[in-house]
Amino acid sequence: MEDKDLRKLIEKYQKGTATAVEKDYLESWYAQLNERESQALSEANIQKAGKKVKKAVLQRMNGDAGKPVSFRMLAAAIAALIVLTGSILFFVEKSGGPALATDVAPGGNKAVLILEDGSSVNLDAAGTGRVAAQSGSSVVKLDSGSVRYDATRQPAAGAATPAITAYNTIKVPLGGQYKLTLPDGTKVWLNAGSSLKFPVSFARLNDRRVFLQGEGYFEVIHDPAHPFYVATDRQEVRVLGTHFDIEAYPDNKAVKTTLLQGSVKVKSVRGRDSCLLVPGKQSILKDRLQVRSVDTETVIDWKDGYFIFNGETLQDILTKVARWYNIQIVYERHVENVRLDGIISKNTVLSEVLSMISATNKIQFEIRGSVLYVK
Repeated sequence: MEDKDLRKLIEKYQKGTATAVEKDYLESWYAQLNERESQALSEANIQKAGKKVKKAVLQRMNGDAGKPVSFRMLAAAIAALIVLTGSILFFVEKSGGPALATDVAPGGNKAVLILEDGSSVNLDAAGTGRVAAQSGSSVVKLDSGSVRYDATRQPAAGAATPAITAYNTIKVPLGGQYKLTLPDGTKVWLNAGSSLKFPVSFARLNDRRVFLQGEGYFEVIHDPAHPFYVATDRQEVRVLGTHFDIEAYPDNKAVKTTLLQGSVKVKSVRGRDSCLLVPGKQSILKDRLQVRSVDTETVIDWKDGYFIFNGETLQDILTKVARWYNIQIVYERHVENVRLDGIISKNTVLSEVLSMISATNKIQFEIRGSVLYVK
C-alpha cells in the first residue's frame, strides 16, 4: 500500500467514515505487519505503545531530520491503538491556511507589561528594542513573543540605594502566551490567562522572589547564594537552579507543580505540608499535598506549541482549549467520563481541533460567536 493511500485510509478511520471493508483491510494489514512482534496486550504495553506513538507524531510534526518517521509506521501505530484500546488517538499538523470567517483563530504572543509607576506597555504593538528603562534594568523586546530585562551598571560606591524594590507585572490575556527573561537570566514562559510580578532588578536582594497567577514554565539560573522562589496564593516553591512548571489558575481546584530538571521544595501556604520533588514527579495541592509520577511532555506541551492529551477528561481538555482560543464553554450534556488521547498543534483554527475531538462520535460541538456549546 502506498503512503498516500495509507494516509487517506487512516484519516477516514480516525473520522469514523471508513467502510467495514476498509476497516478490516487496515486492521489485517497492521496485524500482518507486526505478526512477528505480537505480544500479550497488557495495560502496561498499551501505555508504552501510546508514548511511542506520541513521540513519533511529534517528530513528524516538528520535521525532526535526525529521527525520520515514515507515515506507514506512524499510521500503523495509530491504527493499532484505536483497534486495541477502542479509544481514539488524533493529531493535527500545523495549518498555514487562513481561518474561516465563522471560525475562531488560534491565540498568539500577546502580553501587557505594567511598570512600577502604573504605566503600561502593550508588547504586541511595541517595536523591537528598548521599551522601558528603570532603576537597575533596561527592558528590551527581542521579537513578537519575547522580552528581556538587562541589568544596567551597578550603582557607584557610596550611591544611595533605593529604599523600596521596584516591581513590574507582565499579564498575558486569554488567547495569548509570552516569554520573559528576568534580570538574572532566568527564562519564564507564561501561558494564556497568566501573570507574573517580579523585581526589575535582583541586585542587593538576598533572594529572588516572583509571584505567579496562572501557569508558568521556569528555567532558573543557578545561584546558590540567592535562592529563587515562586509564590502563588496557595503555595511557595523554592529552587536553586532547575526547570519546572507551575499551574495555579484561580478557577482550578488544584495547584500542580511539575519538575523536569534539578529539585524543588514545595510548601503549602495555609498548611504545614511540604515535599521535595525529583524530575518526573508532580505535586498536587488541594486540601493537602500529594506527589505522583507524570509524563512531563503532556505538562509543558503548551510551551512547545501543542496540546498533548494522555487519557485526559474532555472537560480538562476543553478548559485548555478555551484559554487558548479565548472562548466560553457551555455544556449541554454530561461529559465527565469521556477521556481522549491526542496531539494537536496550537497553530490551527478551532474548528479543526473540534473536528478531531468529535471524531469519537461521542460529542458534537456548535460555535456561536465566542461561545462553544458541547452537545
